[in-house]
Amino acid sequence: MAYDFSLAFGGRLNQDNRLVAMASFIPWAEVEEAYIRSLGDTNQGNDAFPVRLVLGSLIIKERLGLSDVETIHYGKSLSAILSSDCMPSMTKPLSIPPC
Repeated sequence: MAYDFSLAFGGRLNQDNRLVAMASFIPWAEVEEAYIRSLGDTNQGNDAFPVRLVLGSLIIKERLGLSDVETIHYGKSLSAILSSDCMPSMTKPLSIPPC
């Protein structure tokens, strides 16, 4: 399941969140295979970003109508929130901001 993994602060993603729900419909194994094939020789160049990061960023970018730069800032802001010191005290499931 898309929300069935551990988070650094011990919380859980809210399975009712539309982005989490959308992720459960994506055939990740098939997407990963196609993504790896599209990269060509994986022994050359920089390491590729994980497919969930790439596709998730594209989905958020398109759903929110963000530019590439705004999408990067959005991701950095979300990452800062998720890694902040106040997160361990959270008791409710984490809900990703809606699109």
